[in-house]
Amino acid sequence: MEHPSLRSRLLAIGALVGLVGSILAYAPPALAESKYPSWDEIEEAKEDESAKQAEIENVTNLISALTDDYLAAQADADEKLTEYNDALNAYSDGLTEYQQLSAQAESANTQAEESRKRAGALIAQMYRTNGTDMSLQLLLFGGSEAQDLLYKLSALGKITDTNYQIYQDAISDANLADSLARDAQVAADELVELEAQAKDLYDQAVAAQETAQAALEEQEENEDRLYEQLASLEDTTAELIAEREEGIKKEKEEEAARKKKAAAEAAAKKKKEEEEAAAAAAAAANNSSSSGSSSSGSSSSGSSSSGSSSGTTAPTSSGSWVTPTYGYISSGYDYRGIYTTNGFHNGSDIANKCGTPIYSVSSGTVVYAGYEPYGAMDIVISYGNGVYIEYAHMQAMYVSKGQSVSKGQYIADMGATGQSTGCHLHLTVYQGLSGWSLSYWGASSNTVNPVTFFSSRGVSLGSG
Repeated sequence: MEHPSLRSRLLAIGALVGLVGSILAYAPPALAESKYPSWDEIEEAKEDESAKQAEIENVTNLISALTDDYLAAQADADEKLTEYNDALNAYSDGLTEYQQLSAQAESANTQAEESRKRAGALIAQMYRTNGTDMSLQLLLFGGSEAQDLLYKLSALGKITDTNYQIYQDAISDANLADSLARDAQVAADELVELEAQAKDLYDQAVAAQETAQAALEEQEENEDRLYEQLASLEDTTAELIAEREEGIKKEKEEEAARKKKAAAEAAAKKKKEEEEAAAAAAAAANNSSSSGSSSSGSSSSGSSSSGSSSGTTAPTSSGSWVTPTYGYISSGYDYRGIYTTNGFHNGSDIANKCGTPIYSVSSGTVVYAGYEPYGAMDIVISYGNGVYIEYAHMQAMYVSKGQSVSKGQYIADMGATGQSTGCHLHLTVYQGLSGWSLSYWGASSNTVNPVTFFSSRGVSLGSG
């Protein structure tokens, strides 16, 4: 059976990594000139009061539409990206199931082969004794120990049962191997379908993000001119118009962010409830199969604990620091030839599924929230005493620059934006800084090993 490792590697590594690059390289189509008024039309409208009022309304609507179109396009892009991430996670789960079934099928096939050999040896031995059952041969020629009739009957029954069991084991092992092989093939077929679905959703996500980027570029290209035209019509300054419109735009963006966060929290809550329900069902099944044994009870408790640790419940701690997310450390604080120009990986990568919640490790102030130079969605928080911590590669964030955050606050969702080979949180800890600068991105100076930093504060990274 073909192992789809190449497909999984291409999908997991190549998919989300290309989103930002494709966005930056995208050139939007030329805009229709008639969509926006020219300066001649503005000056002409000023000569008639009714025409001026109509043009004021037109320009105001155009400014509002620029923001509305961008926010709508970005919301659609976010939704498409979420759908793709869900498909990627489904593919990852399918691959895991396929690998497990393949390993089980291989092990069962090995066992079946051993059982076939034992049965074959038995048949060969019977053939060498002219087809007479070996139990009968022992009974007839068993020597002095077989003189007692009861002993003979007992030996005959035991040996016949043993021979029969050898045949039954061979048949049972062969059936199990065939069944697991079929299950593995079904999983492989489903994996191909999941791959196709993920690729299709990835294409949709890229297209939606390109549309959002085009809307943003249209806004940036026309907004300032429209401000100036509206100011001319209203006999005021472009600065006052811009201030007014920027305030309206900020309110719309904040409302969109609130809706996005609420939707993400609702989805996370639903996911947690489904995980808890699945864990409870598994525990109940385990208890039932174990007939209420004490070992079953401890297993159920472990399952429940595991489910909550990887869910969306905010981390708790009696100290000032908590874990930023749940997952495993996929790459450490060391040289590995990527991410920085000198080949040093200046943080710890904590990997888990896309959409895994990310929390603020302590109370602090957001000094940056946006995209860093390498294309990753990025948050930098100042935690006082020269400590700045960077969170990178998220697919969504719920804080903004200048915002105060509390310990354990839900600030973002894990993703794979920028230079990434899969969903994870890149965590960099800076010490001894007097402020934040763009020049710190990718630098190894003033950084410390996050594992050591958090360990000294009673927090274990990569747990859960």
